[in-house]
Amino acid sequence: MDGRNSTGNALGNNMRCSAAAMSGFYNTMDRQIWLGNALLLASAGVTAVLVGIGGYGWRYRHHPLTRFIFFGANTLFLPIISYVVSTLSDSSNDYVNKDNGMILAALCYSSLHPCMVVTWAFLVQITAINTASIVAIDNREGQKVGPPLELLVKGIWIFYLGASITKERFFRGLFQLLRPGESETLEGFTFVCSKIMFAPFVLICAKILFKIYAFGNAQVSFTLGRNPSVIFGYMQQLHQQEGNQQGEPLVDEDDAPPPPLLVTGEDRRPVEKQPRGYVFSGSIITTTDNCGLVTLNKVWQSDNVLPTLTQRKKDLCLSFALFKLLRCHFARYKFIDSGSTGSLKFFWSLLLKDGEHDRVFRVVGDELSFIHDYYYSSLPISYIKCWLPILSIFISLLSIVYCIVTAYFSGVFGALVQHNKVDSPQITCKFFCRKETGVSTLQPKDFGNSNFDVVPVFLVLVLVLISEVRDMASYICSNWTKVALICHYVNRPSTLRDPLRMDKWVGLLLQFNCKIMRHWNETIGQCSVLVLHPRTTLLGLVSRLLRLPDQKSTVKVPEAVKGAAATAPAWARRRVRRRRAYVHHKIAATHLSRYCAYLVTWSPELLPDDAAWSSSLYDAVKKDVRHGFAGRRLTSSTTPEAEYQMVVDVLGEYSKHEVLKNGVSLGKQLVELAEGEGTSWKLLAGFWSEMILFVAPSENLKGHSEAIARGGELITLLWAMLFHAGIVSRPGEDGDGATAAGVAV
Repeated sequence: MDGRNSTGNALGNNMRCSAAAMSGFYNTMDRQIWLGNALLLASAGVTAVLVGIGGYGWRYRHHPLTRFIFFGANTLFLPIISYVVSTLSDSSNDYVNKDNGMILAALCYSSLHPCMVVTWAFLVQITAINTASIVAIDNREGQKVGPPLELLVKGIWIFYLGASITKERFFRGLFQLLRPGESETLEGFTFVCSKIMFAPFVLICAKILFKIYAFGNAQVSFTLGRNPSVIFGYMQQLHQQEGNQQGEPLVDEDDAPPPPLLVTGEDRRPVEKQPRGYVFSGSIITTTDNCGLVTLNKVWQSDNVLPTLTQRKKDLCLSFALFKLLRCHFARYKFIDSGSTGSLKFFWSLLLKDGEHDRVFRVVGDELSFIHDYYYSSLPISYIKCWLPILSIFISLLSIVYCIVTAYFSGVFGALVQHNKVDSPQITCKFFCRKETGVSTLQPKDFGNSNFDVVPVFLVLVLVLISEVRDMASYICSNWTKVALICHYVNRPSTLRDPLRMDKWVGLLLQFNCKIMRHWNETIGQCSVLVLHPRTTLLGLVSRLLRLPDQKSTVKVPEAVKGAAATAPAWARRRVRRRRAYVHHKIAATHLSRYCAYLVTWSPELLPDDAAWSSSLYDAVKKDVRHGFAGRRLTSSTTPEAEYQMVVDVLGEYSKHEVLKNGVSLGKQLVELAEGEGTSWKLLAGFWSEMILFVAPSENLKGHSEAIARGGELITLLWAMLFHAGIVSRPGEDGDGATAAGVAV
């Protein structure tokens, strides 16, 4: 009786928690909530950068800073998610503190917060899988890159964390196990959140297993993983069956027939292991059927098989065949004159045709695009089986449906909050205080705002949606799909009819093109040693103060430059001088000279000389120019004649470097030519075209591989073009392939 009276008196005293106790409680909870929110928002930003650069910013994807961000994000992800998730269980946020004889205890719980955080963690893993590169290559090409199994481990860990912290509610809701006494409203909310939380784990498993299967088959396939050794052996066989022809190919032949370069079908013919790779059993050159092999000459003769097959699509198969030869070069198989006299005749006839420079650039550009896809994406391994691209698109569709459904429920939740005009907290606590004199009543307190849960998840949902749409578009618009379809129809028996009229749909699919699938944007960098009108902007002043590399500008490759670069090999072979307008010579000379300056400044590793020596020479010349023009400024009203005279006078008087002295002397000779300005520009255009021809051949496979990873460079395009033309080295160097025909290891 006395005990009951004392308890009643204690509660009746209406005891309150002290301000210090409540302040400590509030500060602790706020700090924990805001730290978790900051980590979520920061990770959403990093994910946006990864998806944006991984999917669209090809030039920056392999930049050291980008790789650092990737590495940092992968390293910090598990600690961040483990910390944030550890604060989400119903008991982890309980609070007990004793201060000055008063104990403040709080029981905290959350409804939407765990659901959103676990969902966010799964979605980040999906974006990481979508942007991961998987490379199935030959051992001679470098190190293969397998499926990201660590992402599967992370997914399992997140599933475990989510199940462990929500087993009292959401994990049971996943299996619709309602506890006695729970309301139907709570059951519906728990059921929906459970599905939203754990459905991405199924998608993660599906994507990883898909990539494991595709990678495993691609790695042992002669079509993909072991293709260089097969192509090398095939080119040996082709060369032998052509009669071991030697000597200079007939470059005057305007319309050489397409050679039987291999396009697809390597896995359909039995092969034999040889000391230098694999060779096909039996003869490989037949007039009617290659027993499953699709060769370039068959594609050229397939107009009646697929009426919608245009010359541009045939050129795509040519690019694919050249891509396989270039892979052999990256695998360090030594092709002398590309191994086949017929292929040399065909490629030279393409180079020597008037007005075909656009076609040559497109063919080689598509070839480098295939190289980029194979070495720096996971797209090619899906083509090891014809049904794998369809399965990948289906998985992407499931991901898109999930994103839409989750975004819908998130929107409904936000609308309900706005309709009720109440704040939706992330965590709700009920606390009381206790002293020797009694216990206070329970008091509710809300912490955080659910918008900090919904917004990051919504942002990551959008990023996942974008990455999935891009993956689907990459299959539909990909050149890999086009080549696979063309080769399927070329290899199909002519007597087999298509009852579903798929030819029409295939023709439409072949017309799809996406700009996001083009890695080289046909631009070139431009720099100049003589900067007569330096920038007066803050960035320009800072660049000069810090001695940064010269500012580069990018311009679209002019037609004159394409023509000069594409016909440069012909000039070397036959000393051909095509007639061009004066303005074309001027455009070609100025752009090519500035591009060479750009290469010395920004990409010296792509040049034949030592990169450090090239950079030091450029710096010395630049320093000499800067010293000569110190304190001299040109106004916009200065005439070109006065500008030229000032440059000649200043450099002639103050220059100390031999390069500048020779440049001044040569400039005077060009200006004083009796034939006129047109002849001067013609000579300069020829010189810079041949200079590009001289510096392009290189054994620097690493440098060109990195350039392809960045999106491509004009010199890399020319390097590949010269390789297929049989020019693999500069005059006077060993390995000159301009006069011999054969194959060597």
